[in-house]
Amino acid sequence: MYIVTFNLRGSWAGDGINAFRHRAGEILDKIDQEAPDIMAFQEVSPHIRQYLERHLPEYNFVGHGRNADLGGEALAIAVRKSTTVLLSSSVFWLSPTPKVPGSRFADQSECPRIVVSALLADKQSGLKLYVYNVHLDHIGEGARVAGIKQLMEQIDSDRQFLKAPTFVLGDFNADPDSATIRYCKSLGFADLAPAGEATFHNFGRGDGDDGRFVKIDYIFADAAARQYKSEGFLWTDCSDGIYLSDHYPVAAKVDLTKQGRMSS
Repeated sequence: MYIVTFNLRGSWAGDGINAFRHRAGEILDKIDQEAPDIMAFQEVSPHIRQYLERHLPEYNFVGHGRNADLGGEALAIAVRKSTTVLLSSSVFWLSPTPKVPGSRFADQSECPRIVVSALLADKQSGLKLYVYNVHLDHIGEGARVAGIKQLMEQIDSDRQFLKAPTFVLGDFNADPDSATIRYCKSLGFADLAPAGEATFHNFGRGDGDDGRFVKIDYIFADAAARQYKSEGFLWTDCSDGIYLSDHYPVAAKVDLTKQGRMSS
């Protein structure tokens, strides 16, 4: 099972040669080259969703926009039809009222935040697994902690229906030493991405005044998922100054037929 989390970076003025229209072909070429089984996309603008669905017919897409009308910026999970069965999916808002479209926590940014989840079955092994795609708030640590706690509570609820290996992917907007990431690890989740490697690079410029590259994107796996051998890595492609995104996509290959790897 080949899994990727990919913050696409929406279309924004000022991105120059890294505007989405210049990156779009590179993104499709990379996906075609790698052929992941599952991709968790963040910052999916409506026209980007249309572009991906039109050019990636081999994938089923689930998820929708975060606004009250289900439009606007979206999260999406793309599932390769030839290798993976989509059994069910759902969307909820990170808020005190998760079933109210557009709702959010009082202390977060003006952006509503959602989770897209999918229950999948690997065709080769027959194994069922959960995938949760999340993009936590970019402003408040309190909102991020509240959001990840809500997500973990939903995972516990889903496990009452079916216990299965679980992956939580996405842009957490939180560095490895943050309260958000410490909370994930306290519940037995571990990151499959390479340790110490930054994921947000701002098209090679770095973040803030000091130009640091920072790690904020993760593929977390629970103990059941970590029974299987895995390898994590980044997509760091850059061609003539054009990157896939302002984030390096994080990828993991998990061999669902071979047990033996346990992460701490």
